Amino acid sequence: MREEPSAAAVAALTNFMFLPDKAIRADCTFVLGMTLFHRPVARAVELHDQNLAGRIIFSGGYNPRLQAQEADEMRALWCQLGRPEAVVQVERESTNTRENMEGIKSLLERQGLMTEIHSVNLVAISYHMRRALETFRDVFGDAWTVGTASYPSQYCSPHGWAQNARGRELVLSEFVKIRQHLPHRLPKMHC
Repeated sequence: MREEPSAAAVAALTNFMFLPDKAIRADCTFVLGMTLFHRPVARAVELHDQNLAGRIIFSGGYNPRLQAQEADEMRALWCQLGRPEAVVQVERESTNTRENMEGIKSLLERQGLMTEIHSVNLVAISYHMRRALETFRDVFGDAWTVGTASYPSQYCSPHGWAQNARGRELVLSEFVKIRQHLPHRLPKMHC
């Protein structure tokens, strides 16, 4: 039988995994794809409409559930919503968070834009934002100003994820991925 995590462990993990929503006026916004791609697009639209987004890069490769590239689906929806296509670029090869960031970096380098961008908003689902941020820092370095613009998960609210099996599965899976791929980005936690 699995032992339930202590209240202190849940609090420490919640504080680490769920970042406050702190969008900034950015030069560029990186939007990470998912099957329910309308959700990150809606968040990107909000940032654009608030004049916070700057250039938008939709990132996501082939998704078998969509039978399409996530980035292309996001761009199409963006345009259907009447937002300007001129501010949008796509990175359509990535299949995971590291590939998202490496693909975006490669795109910016090919276009000679790395020296023009100093601030970025990251758009991802709330329980994934920590891994997105730490992967961004690992790929791009710590010199950039970064804002976070998450959208909620139906299973993983910051205050209720530990009360349901799906929420625990998603948050703990994200933590394990950070521990495996970004161990140098983990804080010392005392629970």
